[in-house]
Amino acid sequence: MRHTFHRLLTLIGPLVLYAGANWVAFACEADWTARQTWAVVFTGAVVIWYTWETSELRRAAYEQMDLQIRPYVVVQPDGKSSLVTNFGNGVALHVRVQPVVVNSKEQIELRFLKTVPILRSGESAPLEVTCYKEGEPTSDIYTALLDPKKATEEYPVTVTCDNLDLKTYTTIQRVAANSIVVQAK
Repeated sequence: MRHTFHRLLTLIGPLVLYAGANWVAFACEADWTARQTWAVVFTGAVVIWYTWETSELRRAAYEQMDLQIRPYVVVQPDGKSSLVTNFGNGVALHVRVQPVVVNSKEQIELRFLKTVPILRSGESAPLEVTCYKEGEPTSDIYTALLDPKKATEEYPVTVTCDNLDLKTYTTIQRVAANSIVVQAK
């Protein structure tokens, strides 16, 4: 009931305002040309307002459509390897995971060297994690830090992919002890 009242108010409010403004213009002006000019000015204001409202509706509809077809790719770390899964409704192309810096002082980072060319909705693919120290491959002991069961600090994991229109999406995960928090951009 309240929603219907709100819709009715948004229709009646501008109509009453428009009619009132025209009535004032006609009551205050004796010259018919001036009355017509005011009527055209008020009509122009209503058309501008209507155009703005319509563009807002179009923008909201586009955002809803974009959310419905967007790929939403998440990394599921599991020790030496990881799994990328597309939880979104759209196809993910060129799935890549940015290197994760585990220790900046010792220049230790985890790299996901291969990209996944295509990941359909609901599909998963394995990703191999390689550990680098000072730019050189090293022992895979640090890969366990991306496992939430073994993580000691919080590490950001950034996943990027494209949709079929080649629009790029980014998902940032924060892997910490016993938790993974995911946010999308």
